[in-house]
Amino acid sequence: MKENHIGYGGLHDQPIIVELVGPAGSGKTTLAEMLSLTTEKVSLQSQPYFRRFQDIPFFIKNTLTMLPLILDFFLLQSENRITSAEIVWMVTLNGWHRRLLRKKKQGYRIILLDQGPIYLLAYFFGVKSFFFEKIRAIKWREQMYQQWSSTIDMVIWLDTDDDILTRRINTRETWHLLKNKAKEESSKFHKEFRTFYSQVFSNLSTNGKGPEIHSIDTGQLSAEETLSLVSSLF
Repeated sequence: MKENHIGYGGLHDQPIIVELVGPAGSGKTTLAEMLSLTTEKVSLQSQPYFRRFQDIPFFIKNTLTMLPLILDFFLLQSENRITSAEIVWMVTLNGWHRRLLRKKKQGYRIILLDQGPIYLLAYFFGVKSFFFEKIRAIKWREQMYQQWSSTIDMVIWLDTDDDILTRRINTRETWHLLKNKAKEESSKFHKEFRTFYSQVFSNLSTNGKGPEIHSIDTGQLSAEETLSLVSSLF
């Protein structure tokens, strides 16, 4: 994993696509909201949504380009098929980069993503399915790493000790699958989560220049301190 805690080199004067990643409780959502409010030059982007009217053409176009791969799903035994939601995420990975690259040309300094393509790549890295042993699927996944390696400019990895993450998850109002779970179960989940992301970062670097990775421990930082530190990277 490449790390840089100084700044983003030669891209200071260029629009950049930045994804926030990290486990639940690390402060991603709060940071994303604060960054989007600090300057009009930040555009917080969400994933295309198949039930959103304006996104229907996106899903039609990118589903058609993936038809051979999607048809492979239906040749598998039912217990090996991935879900319809996972198909939507694959279609999203397949075409979202073009939308984000167009956004770069609209005058924004930072295109900011929370639960973006790296989140989806990490999810699919962790999927243990017979489908992903198929040659066509393996080639698709390699293509996605190459595609996103040249699209994402910067990753901000927020993390801290498991005990702090657990306390934050248990004391906030929003639901999470780890809320009020045993310490051992939560720690196992976080360990696997970090392993998946580390492998994705490695694969992105192998398949291209890869994004700059900035790691920040938010355990002892206030939201404002985290905002200040992250803002200095741009």
